[in-house]
Parts: sequence; structure tokens; C-alpha cells
Amino acid sequence: MNVPENEAKFDHLVVVMMENRSFDNMLGHLSLEDPYRADGLRPDMQNQIGDKSVRVFPLDDQEEIPDPDHSPEGVDEQLADGNAGFAASYQARRPEATSCFAMGYYDSTEVPTYDFLAREFCISDRWFCSVRGETWPNRLYALTGGSDGRRQNQKVPIYKLRAFTRELDRQEVSWRWYCHLDAAPATVVLADRSYAPRWFFDPERNFAFFDGDFAGQPTFLEDAAAGNLPAVSWIDPRLLTPLGPTNDDHPPTPIHHGQELIASVYQALSTSPQWERTLLLITYDEHGGFFDHVAPGQAPDARPEMAVHGVRVPALVVSPWVEPGQLTGSTDDQIFDHTSIIATALRRFCAKPDDGWSYGKRVEEATDLSVVLTQDTPRKAPQLPAELRVPEDMERVTEYLAEAGSRYVLKEERTTQAAIVEGLAREMAAHGGLEEGDWLQDRDLLSADVVKGKEDISLGRPELDEFQKGILRASLKLRAVANEVMTEQD
Repeated sequence: MNVPENEAKFDHLVVVMMENRSFDNMLGHLSLEDPYRADGLRPDMQNQIGDKSVRVFPLDDQEEIPDPDHSPEGVDEQLADGNAGFAASYQARRPEATSCFAMGYYDSTEVPTYDFLAREFCISDRWFCSVRGETWPNRLYALTGGSDGRRQNQKVPIYKLRAFTRELDRQEVSWRWYCHLDAAPATVVLADRSYAPRWFFDPERNFAFFDGDFAGQPTFLEDAAAGNLPAVSWIDPRLLTPLGPTNDDHPPTPIHHGQELIASVYQALSTSPQWERTLLLITYDEHGGFFDHVAPGQAPDARPEMAVHGVRVPALVVSPWVEPGQLTGSTDDQIFDHTSIIATALRRFCAKPDDGWSYGKRVEEATDLSVVLTQDTPRKAPQLPAELRVPEDMERVTEYLAEAGSRYVLKEERTTQAAIVEGLAREMAAHGGLEEGDWLQDRDLLSADVVKGKEDISLGRPELDEFQKGILRASLKLRAVANEVMTEQD
């Protein structure tokens, strides 16, 4: 397979997709500190609520932010009249809020990892989410090239679309999905439910955990250190967990958890023997209802009702092949959306079939990330500042829980996760893997333990640590049973 010169500069694509933040919310501060660094915020930017002007203002990570509206109707309102509806939308959704948080932004002191990466690598100020709507339709575009016409989440987010990893499988390209054991299953399993059996029984080792000590299986941190990363790695942050706070940046979780996660990823890659051949993308599934001043435009799409981009989101490209402080988007007219991820992976690692990729018009016409790899030779990795480095052990997991308190163990998250497990159990039964009743019984027992854990979070640290270990053991047991049963069937 002939690989264009820029695409040949990397052998390992690593993707981290965070949750629910706009470009201006997380990176807009760059233009306040240096007008030439990005198309970000200006101090006079504002929205109106009736006769009242609401200007952009700095946020404090200690403040708990009620989640803004990011439903299709909410996004339409926010983008009306040239992105003039964010403040009014927030007031309508959150009349109890103490401030119009949707107009807020974080400065460099609140997002120190991003500030470091923006100075040392490349940011895009023209990366748009794919859909003017909620989380799952946008993640579906990132994973499958479309959302089947949806702008809203399904109640139980288990879909039957064709993920781009199927093409990687067909062409024998290595890939691995890293997630957190105490969170929802890997997002690709929920987008393409054909992977449900492999989630439980995984002889190819396409699914692994980000960190920790889980039954001796190598984690992302260990794979990076050993130089064993596959061609494509996707890292899910801690999404939809019943055990403690997420680190995906979805409100109300404090964003310093997300900054720690990204610091861990960079620390692992920058010290890996595979560094010189690695391309890391960090972006967000959707804007989460937070203000952004750049109006999204048209997008190529076979469905006319979906032929528009969603709101602009943060995107950082980390590679030894980009220049320090590089900017793409407003400076070179390069427009990206989430289908750029699929385009990057397939164009680099797969031979294009005669009849095309079958992932839709967006993927066919998407700009891929090779355009930003402008350096002639790879750079040595800048060292992560000492104050940003994160300990690589289980200490962090229990610290998350201890800090969280019961306010992060949300009833709807427990309910949704139980529904996901039930749906995957049914998928397993449909494939003849396991008896559905056995899985539902295990689900009920596990859910009961999780509910009890909400009460235990108020306990001291030793008791909390034991609860965490118990849940991890229970989850591992589920996968061990699946391995045993399916091995016997083979």
C-alpha cells in the first residue's frame, strides 16, 4: 500500500475524546493572553438576555456548574442570530444557577495541561463537532461516519452501526480500545453492538484498561512504556461511572480530573519508545451548551437535514512532527470534524476498496490530520512540567472517590449503566454466548453493591478502598466467567 509522505510520518494514532465543552470554554483564553495564538475570545464578547448583556467571564474550577442544555432544540436556540442565544438558553434551562455559566471560560491556570500542549504542539480552531445535538450522535459520527439521522441520544445508548474498526479488522490492522473498569463499556461496543461478545471474550485483546492493576492484563500505560501500542488506540475517559466522579470534563465534574488524565496520556506517550511515530488527538464529542463565537457552516452529508456542522470544540494535535505553537484552521482554511478521525485512520492504515470506504460522504471528503504534520524531522518530546505529572497507581482511583462525595453518584447514571449492562447481556444471549438470565442476575447483584456503595462513600478511606476493590473484583469476575464459558464452547 502506497502511503502519502505526511501520513507515513506516523505508525500509531491515539485518540482521546472528552465530553461537552466548546472551544471558547476551554481554549478561548489563548487569544485573551495572545491575540495571535488562536481565533478565541475577546473581552467584549457577549450575549443578550432581554435587555441584559452577559459578557464572557473566567470560571473557577471550584464552582459546581449545572449542566447547560445541549439538546437539538437547545443548540438551535444557541446558534440563532449568529451564536447569540447561549445566555438565554442557559437561563431558560437553569433558572436556579447562581451565574450564567454557559458564558464562562477557563484561563491557563485552570487548564495547565492544555496550556502546555498548546504552546508545545498544535491546536485547531476550526474543529467542529459533527451534529448540532447530543453526545451519542456526535460519537456515532466519530466512530461510524454517521448517526442514522439522529440528533438526540437514545434512552439506552446501544446502537447497531458499522464502526470504522470493522475495516481495520478486515484489513488486519491492529487496534485497541482503552477504558476504565469502573465506567461504562467501551464506546465502540455501544456504537456497534456486534462487538458485545468480544467485549466479554477478547482473545485478540482489542479491549484493555487505561491504568491500574487488573488481573495482570497490560494497560495503556504499560503498553506505551513497553512500545506495544497498536496502529490505532482509542482512550475513553471515565464515562458514566456509578462509583465516583468522571474525568471526562462533563459538568459538574471538576475539570482538573480531565487535566490529570490528559497529562497521564502525554506522559506515557512522550516517554514511550514509539514517540517518534505517534500522533495524538485530543478533542470533545460536543460543546455541551457552552458559548462559542464561531458560527458553524455547511458539511458534506448524504442526508440533507444533517448537512451542517455542530458547534466548534477543542482539538489539540500532539506529535513530534508538528511545530511548537502551531495553529491550524483560521490560518490555513483547514476545516475538521469528527469524521476526520476515521479518515485519518483509514487513509493511513488501510487500502481503499474499489467501491470506497462505505462510511459516508463526510468521511470521503474529510480533512485528515496528516495536513498538520509539517516538520521534516521529528522533535524530541518536551518534558511535562513536574507539577503536572500524575502518579501512575491505584491511589488516584480512591482519591477520586474520596473527593467526590455522594453528589457524584447520580441515580440516573446507575440506572443508565444497569440498562447498558442488560442490553449487552441480551446481545450476548443472541450470539449464543451466555444465558441471559445469568447475566441479568449478576447485573442485579452488582447494581445492589453499587447502590450500597453510595452510602459507603461517606465512610473513611480504608472502608472506601475496600468497597472499590470489591466492585473491581466483581466486574473482573463477569469477564472471567464469559471467557470460561465461551472457551468451553469453542
